[in-house]
Amino acid sequence: MTITLTREEAQQVLNAIDDEYGDEAEMIRTRLAQPEPEPVAWLSPRNRIYRFVVEAVANGEQTVSPLYTAPQKKEWVGLTDEEIRKIDCIPDDPEWQDIKDFTRAIEAKLKEKNT
Repeated sequence: MTITLTREEAQQVLNAIDDEYGDEAEMIRTRLAQPEPEPVAWLSPRNRIYRFVVEAVANGEQTVSPLYTAPQKKEWVGLTDEEIRKIDCIPDDPEWQDIKDFTRAIEAKLKEKNT
């Protein structure tokens, strides 16, 4: 389920949780403070590009998708516990000390999930 909040509603939630989750609340405040990117054009299902939505509507388009100058930032996706357990470089030996290989394996899995 997805919940959509306005910026004002998100701010109210942040104020309510600030005492208990200060660091997380600050990270969300920082993201909310960033300006939202605006589309430079609109693409119709018939692959026509319009500069304004009203142009698309005037030409009988029912739906249009926004086009941006830069790709939209993808939300970060972390690893689940199960995915971490499946990373093949984690040895069974509890004395294992080579953290570099483990770190690189985690890094590769995260890159795979987030690109």
